[in-house]
Amino acid sequence: MSHVALEKFERSQVRTDVPEFRPGDTVRVNFRVREGDRERIQAFEGICIRRAGGGHAETITVRKISSGIGVERSFFLSSPLVESIEVRRKGHVRRARLYYLRDRFGKRARVRGSKKFMLKRDLEAAAGMATIEEAPVAQEPAIPADEPVAQAEPETSETPAEETS
Repeated sequence: MSHVALEKFERSQVRTDVPEFRPGDTVRVNFRVREGDRERIQAFEGICIRRAGGGHAETITVRKISSGIGVERSFFLSSPLVESIEVRRKGHVRRARLYYLRDRFGKRARVRGSKKFMLKRDLEAAAGMATIEEAPVAQEPAIPADEPVAQAEPETSETPAEETS
């Protein structure tokens, strides 16, 4: 095969449903896990610390802290085992490789959030709330005019007198 044909084939294999994200963003990767004869979807949510490669060979490395232990997992973006990727939070970092997070834990391992993403998300939420219409209130059925309305007797606040012997 010629070089042009190989490039064309590689471009056809690239996934188009991958959202735009960068290292520092918190992402949730849903992927298929095979356990024996069963197959299920498992979610892995953490900070993207690395994005490498390009085209059909692009990989990401996601890091999370689970029970006080750092867990990293690498994913091929073009793998059929990766069901979906969603960006949970945008992070503001000044590096492409966030390996320094491996040495940090607790609050020091946090990544500053992006204000643009937060504002955009809040505006979308407000727009979503504005489009929700109130449900119509159920009205009570009208009483026909020819039937008399029973009047309730007013309650008295007096209590019956107790007998004393």
